[in-house]
Order: sequence, then structure tokens, then C-alpha cells
Amino acid sequence: MTANGSPWSFHFHVVAWLVVVAIAVTYLVAVRRPGYAVTGRQAWSFVGGLVALLLALTWPVADLATHWLLLALVLQRLVLMLAVPPLLMGGLPQPLVAASPGPPRSTRPPGSSTAPRWPSPSSPSSPSGR
Repeated sequence: MTANGSPWSFHFHVVAWLVVVAIAVTYLVAVRRPGYAVTGRQAWSFVGGLVALLLALTWPVADLATHWLLLALVLQRLVLMLAVPPLLMGGLPQPLVAASPGPPRSTRPPGSSTAPRWPSPSSPSSPSGR
């Protein structure tokens, strides 16, 4: 859509649809594996996340957010950051979540500081020699 066209004219967002379909197919393949079954609540949560993703990335919200309304852009970003991730994560099977890597672990010993060490004013290596 160009900035001159109507924001209400339908525009099929191919990339957004392909991404959502790819996520859905990957999810279906994952939950069909033995030991990765999901409950009805988890499945509906994942479907809700995909629907929210589609609503945020396709017509009319995406077209309005691109060229016309700042409010639509803010709404789009809020949905993408606050609604979609918890819905998608809530739909994942528990064994898949347990198998995923967690946050990186630190190799520092407990209690060590990450702050740089500066020489203290009373150390013998100070330039004044005091």
C-alpha cells in the first residue's frame, strides 16, 4: 500500500501469513511427537497467540500502523509485546519448555563482582606514591 491509497483497502500480507503458517506447522509437528501432548487449554492459548499475531501483522492494523495512525502503531506494538509471547509460550508442551536452554549461566564464582577493579587511592601503585 502506498501513502496515497486508502488505509481501508485490503492488502494481503503474504510474509505475515507465511510466518504464521510456518509457526503453526512447526507447532503441530512438535505436539504430535510422543511425550509432547498438550491440553486443550494449551492448544487454545497457542491458537490465540497466532490469531493475535495475525491481527497485529495484517490488514487493517498493519496498513494503518505503517502510514496513517500512530495509535495503530502503538496498539500493534503492544499486542506484539504483551499479548502474543505469553499466549504462545502458554501453549507449549511442558517437556518442550523443560528441554529448552535457560538463561546463560555465569562462569564467575558466587559473590564475585562484575564491576571493574580500580586501584584504591591508598594502594602503593598510585602515581603520587603516597
